[in-house]
Amino acid sequence: MEMDDSLHLLQAMIDYFEAGNPEADAAAKAIIESDFEYSDHWQAEMEELLRGVQWSGLRGPEAELVASALRLIQQRIAERPR
Repeated sequence: MEMDDSLHLLQAMIDYFEAGNPEADAAAKAIIESDFEYSDHWQAEMEELLRGVQWSGLRGPEAELVASALRLIQQRIAERPR
């Protein structure tokens, strides 16, 4: 897969999880709940999100976390020298 294709797919995933619909919320929840290796990390992030002002309330907190993680990946890719 070429870089442009990868970036396009990454943006599509971000858009999906930012959609704020029940399907995207359910998919994000399934991703987070199935990640046993980092379950403590996800739980800590979820608690911080729900306590703070970061959560928009427009989509499920899991979808918000997944979208944020994908945006962070996107930012790191953009900062790489080409």
